[in-house]
Amino acid sequence: MRGLSCLLAICGLSLLEGNLSAATLAHVSDFESENKDGWQHPVSNGNQTSIQFDGPFNDLLLVTSSGGSGAGSRLVVPNTTAAWTGDYTAAGITAVQMDLVNNSGSTLFMRVGIEGGSAGNRWTSSVPIELSPSDRGTFLFQLDASSLSSAGGSDLSAALADVSQIRILHNASSGDFKGSSVSGSFTVDNITLVPEPSSIAMLTMGLTTLLMRRKI
Repeated sequence: MRGLSCLLAICGLSLLEGNLSAATLAHVSDFESENKDGWQHPVSNGNQTSIQFDGPFNDLLLVTSSGGSGAGSRLVVPNTTAAWTGDYTAAGITAVQMDLVNNSGSTLFMRVGIEGGSAGNRWTSSVPIELSPSDRGTFLFQLDASSLSSAGGSDLSAALADVSQIRILHNASSGDFKGSSVSGSFTVDNITLVPEPSSIAMLTMGLTTLLMRRKI
């Protein structure tokens, strides 16, 4: 297993093309050990996040909003930490996958938003994941020109090459980076950066080579 872990690390670093501060394919936010991993609103009285326990071996992140107006009214959670920002293009990142549960009494329209390249160069999912109350599942949000709409942005390539923030939000309409005001909540787990097919092929070839060598 040590050799397998080393190979994954080496492949991940090679995809960064020398940019060690960029987000990596190997990174997952699973919230174990009650670690929010940077998923928290920067305003202290803003949207509340807390760790919830789903059985003895699984922690989840609960995101809540109060509705109305002002801080904490919108259902959104951002991340600006180094593990989730940087050059997505060089790292081969083309999507974000996560487990979601709607804990609200109304339907949620979940999207992913990114900002990068310059202040205000913002983009959100064109088509939301629609979750009825109590709906749950594993969902994939693509990060490409056919899947993202401008929320004040003018250059998607520049945003993806220098992501300064990624966020998960509820909004019935695309093009709004702030999210909708609602009294509700959702839980999220296993947020994962997903590689393009060529990156998957690289990892697969490396794993196959390692396994063949172990058999010789």
